[in-house]
Amino acid sequence: MTFQIEYLSDLVIKPVPRDTPTGHLKDSSDKVMLVEPFVVRLHCPDVHIITVPKGYVSDGASIPRVFHRIWHPFTTESWRAATVHDYLYSHLHHKYSKEFADILLKEMIKHDGGSKWMQWCFYKAVRLNVLGGGWYD
Repeated sequence: MTFQIEYLSDLVIKPVPRDTPTGHLKDSSDKVMLVEPFVVRLHCPDVHIITVPKGYVSDGASIPRVFHRIWHPFTTESWRAATVHDYLYSHLHHKYSKEFADILLKEMIKHDGGSKWMQWCFYKAVRLNVLGGGWYD
């Protein structure tokens, strides 16, 4: 499955305290909140509009701290993809499959200029997360 990806808005975020309650993230995670809705249009081949709402809290790419010097959760080619991926996992699991969310993560990283190595590492990491997201509640 391949995606044609179009950003219909910018991802505008602000840092929030780690202990900001979310229900889907650990209290120890660095967190950001969307200041405006973030809207993505996908063609795959059907058209999907995904809107991550204003006020949504994300931890960016869930990368172990030891790797933050290589891939920081909020500053690499993964940050838009990770925000959408988090939202699919936490709120749209009834509409999209985990496989769809994970492939979309990889395709958005590719779209944003991430290397093949980065795409592969992130994709494999989320595929190994067999208990993540609302599919397993």
